[in-house]
Amino acid sequence: MVDLNIMRQTLMPEQVLEPGSAEYEKAVFIGNLNYRFTTPAAVIRAKSTNDVVSTVVDFARVNGIRLTVKNGGHSYMGYCLNRGGIVLDLSLMNTCHIDYDKMLIHMDSGLVWKDVYYKYLKDKRNIVIGGQCPTVGVSGFTLGVGLSPFSRKNYGLRCDNLLEMTIVTWDGQVVTVSREDKDAEKQELFWALAGGGGGNFGVTVGLKSRMHKLRDQEGKVACGQLKWRLPQDKDERLQHYQVALIGGMTVIYNGGLKKAQEVLEPLLEFKPFKNDSKVYHHHASFIFAEGAITPEVTAKISNLVEEATRVVGITDNNEVNDPKCHILWDHIGAETEQIASDETPFPWRKGHYVSTLKVQWADETKQNDMEFVCKCKAELLPYAIDKKAAYINYIDATVADWQEAYYVHEPLESEEDQALPPNGNTTDPNNDDPPPVKVDKWWKECTPLVTPGDLESLKTNQEVFERDVVLREHVMKSMFQ
Repeated sequence: MVDLNIMRQTLMPEQVLEPGSAEYEKAVFIGNLNYRFTTPAAVIRAKSTNDVVSTVVDFARVNGIRLTVKNGGHSYMGYCLNRGGIVLDLSLMNTCHIDYDKMLIHMDSGLVWKDVYYKYLKDKRNIVIGGQCPTVGVSGFTLGVGLSPFSRKNYGLRCDNLLEMTIVTWDGQVVTVSREDKDAEKQELFWALAGGGGGNFGVTVGLKSRMHKLRDQEGKVACGQLKWRLPQDKDERLQHYQVALIGGMTVIYNGGLKKAQEVLEPLLEFKPFKNDSKVYHHHASFIFAEGAITPEVTAKISNLVEEATRVVGITDNNEVNDPKCHILWDHIGAETEQIASDETPFPWRKGHYVSTLKVQWADETKQNDMEFVCKCKAELLPYAIDKKAAYINYIDATVADWQEAYYVHEPLESEEDQALPPNGNTTDPNNDDPPPVKVDKWWKECTPLVTPGDLESLKTNQEVFERDVVLREHVMKSMFQ
């Protein structure tokens, strides 16, 4: 049991959230039903670096309490949550300053990208390399490499644009490190933060990075989707599902529409036909080199997508909570290759495609859906770089040899000495060097007592959070009976 009296005496009442309130449910909400009812003892909403240091990090360390950090809440496997500990919610640390003369942006770590794009970035002729999804958190995205639609041809990865970061270390020190540091330990810590994953070295409280001018003088960017119906040569076993297989491409062109249409003309010749969560889902990532997407690989992917139709139960319905399977390809290379593989923790600089497999289902009895994800990984991983390359922003606890898949590099002693606690009370679940989670164990641990059938349709987010209060109470009672 966590004694929160010190927290209550130090912070405002609205900063200390406990189970039983809609505000708590809003703070811990994530879309993946496998993890939504993971229950921390409290959520602390920090408003300042001092809150992080004196009332959260120090309190958690002294009392040996598990501490995880939540920015945007987009960790697919719920790594921002924990059982019985404290979640440090950074969402109230959300100020931003832009220096247009020096083309620099200073951001608090609790911002999400929509705030940066729509609230603070007034001059739309400029661009900050950030997340394509507007609700992704700024700090988590940066710490996990940060792939942008503008990374390949123009401006590099998010971590490549990072100039400075301020963190609170495990022992409550506020440390600022930069790309220009001369001190060897600070150099190594900056290296580790620029793509080394969230929560490994402390709590990020602020960061500074470059901005860029868009190509078009008026700041125009052409964006749209091209979709094609793929060859419908499914076998008879799949015909009764009446599913149309679709391929698509999101085009984001750094320039005006006329020039974009000229560039896209070869693709347009293929005649594209189109110019609240209640699901379980699992993501797997692969990084492929140039030339790796051979006819053999595309045939495997086509077969897997067809099999997903049967296993997951996909139909032509495309509502947000319907079963789905998609494979997303993000294009990197070019500008991202200009940095050596050991200059940042992201080693896969020769990669040209970051591929993400997502399987989504709503039937709690279907363990075979997760087994299908494992089959996909087994069939596609041999074609990834070194047969292991993966993207840490899509962190997956079922990855074997995750250190090799995400990092490759040997750990630096000074990084560990500077940032990590000697007692292992770290903020990152992967710091304990766990063995890969077996699928059956993962399913038993992460399939909650709440099922999609318990989640009736509600009109407002507030109604959802109030309903989750009741469901969480039911879950907790069931666990301790």
